[in-house]
Amino acid sequence: MEAVFLKLLQLILPAGALVLAVMGLRLVLRRAPRWTFCLLWGLVALRLICPVSLESGLAWMPAGLGDGTLVEEWTDDYVGATAIVHDTAPNYDAAAAVGSDPIPAGEGGTYVVTNGEGSGPPATVESAVVPVLSRIWAAGVIGMALYALVSTLGLRRRLATATRRDKGIRQSEWVPSPFVLGLLRPTIYLPYDIQEADLPHVLAHERAHIRRGDPWWKALGFALLAVYWFHPLVWVAYALACRDMEAACDEAVVRELDREGRRAYAGALLRCSLPRRSWICPLAFGEIGVKARVRHVMDYKKPARWVLLVAGAACVLVAIGALTVPKPAASQEDWRPLEELQEGYSSREAAADGCVVLDGTALTAGEAPWCDFVAASRAGQPGAVRVYQTYSGRDERYFLKELRYDGKVYTLTFYDSYDDGKPFLSQQEYQYLIHSPYTPGQTCLDTYLLSDDPEASTERYYSAMLSSALPDQEALRLGRSHVIYSRLLGQADYERAFYGTAYADLNGDGRRERYCLGLGPTSGLFTFTLCVYDGETLMAQGTFPTGLTDLCFVQGSGTALQIQATDPDLPSDQSLYDISLRDGEVTLTEDGQVLEPWG
Repeated sequence: MEAVFLKLLQLILPAGALVLAVMGLRLVLRRAPRWTFCLLWGLVALRLICPVSLESGLAWMPAGLGDGTLVEEWTDDYVGATAIVHDTAPNYDAAAAVGSDPIPAGEGGTYVVTNGEGSGPPATVESAVVPVLSRIWAAGVIGMALYALVSTLGLRRRLATATRRDKGIRQSEWVPSPFVLGLLRPTIYLPYDIQEADLPHVLAHERAHIRRGDPWWKALGFALLAVYWFHPLVWVAYALACRDMEAACDEAVVRELDREGRRAYAGALLRCSLPRRSWICPLAFGEIGVKARVRHVMDYKKPARWVLLVAGAACVLVAIGALTVPKPAASQEDWRPLEELQEGYSSREAAADGCVVLDGTALTAGEAPWCDFVAASRAGQPGAVRVYQTYSGRDERYFLKELRYDGKVYTLTFYDSYDDGKPFLSQQEYQYLIHSPYTPGQTCLDTYLLSDDPEASTERYYSAMLSSALPDQEALRLGRSHVIYSRLLGQADYERAFYGTAYADLNGDGRRERYCLGLGPTSGLFTFTLCVYDGETLMAQGTFPTGLTDLCFVQGSGTALQIQATDPDLPSDQSLYDISLRDGEVTLTEDGQVLEPWG
């Protein structure tokens, strides 16, 4: 039962977003035919039912909502008091025997989490909260089902004395307003006091319900309401869908009526409306929301073609959100060989394949793959990245480079050409990937350089290219260097991410935050800043002291992210800080000790 409840939570998150989207579209598309609204609600129902989603590059639903990541992260949260025991503590072995699985803590260390007393594993949402919530949910589902069963049986018992007026039409003294009841053999029920002048309009409306299959749609809607009774947006969606079904049937009837005919139809609606305190079975159709329906009937105009086109586009948009989740970037296993990509490979395709895409020095896609590769290689982890570069936004002439790191050597592979223009596959190895920001004139370039010289820099590299004044040996070393990544930044962005950028999900919300490591107010001599962004929104920031001036991000174990600080005069003197993000605050720790913010 807990597994079913958790699956429903994963489905309700994207469905809730769809409900809000449809509610917004209902306000915008006031002139659209109401059958399009019913179609939109059908897509919401499909999202509530369908346990799988297709991957698409057009998906607009955030990945954390569509793929269930948020729910999974939530269920892993601890509940109640916990204790953290590092592997340097004397009671670590005892804690590891009863606590959580060991968790990497940087620099090869681990820690385990136990409950507050240290006598067992920590309580989590999944182990302590979900069982209680799932039982409450099951009780609610049973209550909703009993309500529908009792009300339907009670209504059928009262209608047992109804008299047949015509095929599929009955009348009863228990009927306060015309409605349709039944799925396999839907029957129209009328009150005895209905006026004969209203009868054609009433029957046309109820038959429109039957013709459109509305009894089945309403039964499905109530079934979903019974299952998702705990979510208020599902109640809103059910109520609005019922109103839209009524309005769609009204439109189907009045479409061919003139002004006088619509006035007569509106009068029939008013005379047949349900009294405010009337009760009816939830699976039957009654005349509800009459005031708004009368106004809609009297103002009805056949929708223009552009309105239908806009409504159709809205349906397609919601369908994409209902059925798809963002397509992940192609993994390295899915990469096509460089030999197949010499010609006709567009920047759009490159971005979809997870490449770093540069138009000159303007980064248009792929910052995260590049940052992931850099952070992983700094930690000695193997990896690969591809860089696609074009100029002036034209894909006819592009350069595609593949950079791999095996834990020891960087290997750059790309197509070069001889003097006669004949292409050949070039492969070169380098010992170092050097982050060397460069500021020629008023421009700021975030640049990475491949080289065998550990002291190489972008400035010295370009000087070697343009000058003959350097010693031959140094010019040779620098001449073998290669600028693999050079991105133009504004002055503020340059200083904010002077030491680098990285992506990681450290707050467990299913989305990776953007971390920028930059210069502090002392120009990087004694302080540095760490800023955390969700898209373009600043989530957290901190300024920290350091006596070490060379900083970079390092990929830790799992999803962990660390900052490595190195003394440039003594490379063996390093500090490694673990980054944590909680409650809007970013914290750095070294060996379990918190690094106090500067100032």
